[in-house]
Amino acid sequence: MTSSVLNAIYKRRSIREFTEKEISSEQLYEIVKAGIWAPSGLNNQPWRFVIIKDLDVKEQVAQQTR
Repeated sequence: MTSSVLNAIYKRRSIREFTEKEISSEQLYEIVKAGIWAPSGLNNQPWRFVIIKDLDVKEQVAQQTR
């Protein structure tokens, strides 16, 4: 395993404080692309990705997950 991979693993942190700064579509797609490439058990890739930009829709989804 390369040192850059190990470095990324060791330095990974969860962020629980967010800003109101908007993320560009290019950045969002790059994040989703990274998620698609992430390994999964038996390579079954069970995930689904949805990008929601509308604040009202975000709040409605948040209400359903509380």
